[in-house]
Formats: sequence, structure tokens, C-alpha cells
Amino acid sequence: VPEGLAETMDVAAQVAVAAGLEALKSAGLVPGRSPDPAEWKLPERYRDGTGVVYASSFPAMDAAVGEVMRFLQNKTVGASSAERLVFTLRSRLLRASPDRELGDDDEAAFARLLSRVREVEGGGSGGGGCGGDDASVSSTASSCPYEFDRK
Repeated sequence: VPEGLAETMDVAAQVAVAAGLEALKSAGLVPGRSPDPAEWKLPERYRDGTGVVYASSFPAMDAAVGEVMRFLQNKTVGASSAERLVFTLRSRLLRASPDRELGDDDEAAFARLLSRVREVEGGGSGGGGCGGDDASVSSTASSCPYEFDRK
């Protein structure tokens, strides 16, 4: 299967295609000893009478769920910088505190957290940029607008 085509498939479709190819190999219809595409082509005499049926009750469901999650992350947590989230958390803890103060340990923890956020958002750990494959919420989410992946 060409790499470009495989990239457009979700995991369930990739596994289904692989199972179909393995079925052709197990039936002795293709040699399938290597990744060479020529070894996976049906001989001419079998092409008109051989087929593999793929069926799914939820085709591309994991791809659809992944795309929805990317959209929601961009519109919620990803819409705020991590630094802003740290300040908001600190403010909420202050409001919840009976004396409206945080202890020295808490302040030190917030200082370390804020320092780490600035290091990461400032590009200190490499990577960055829009369009990465990282599914986690990243510091670039707030600067990268959501774009629908048409694959």
C-alpha cells in the first residue's frame, strides 16, 4: 500500500488492509515475502475472480474522534497560554484560602511551575511550530489556529 494512501487511513482501516494482504498470502495467492509491492500483486489469472471484503460498523471512528478532540483542545485549553493558566490557578487558590495567602511552599511551587512554563513556551525544549503530530496539549496550541485535516 503506498505510504500516502496508508496515511489517509485510520488504524482500523490499516489493520483491515494488512489482514486482507495476509489472507492473500496465507491462501498462497501472493508470495508476500518482503515489502516489495510486486510481491503483493495478484497474478493475472486470479485478478478477475479474487476479492477481499472489508466491512466496519464504525468506519474511521478513531480518526473522527481525534479530529474533534483537536478542535476542542484548540477552542478550550489550547486557547490560553500555559502561563495564563498558572496565574488563573494561583488566583483561584488564593480566593479559596481562608486568609487569602499561600504558604511559602505553595509560592515556591508556583514559581517553579511558572519558570518551567516560560522555559517550554520560550522554545527551551525544542520542537514547536504548527501542524505537529503531537496529540497532547502543547504550548503552541494557542498560537496555532485549528485547521481541519482533510486526509
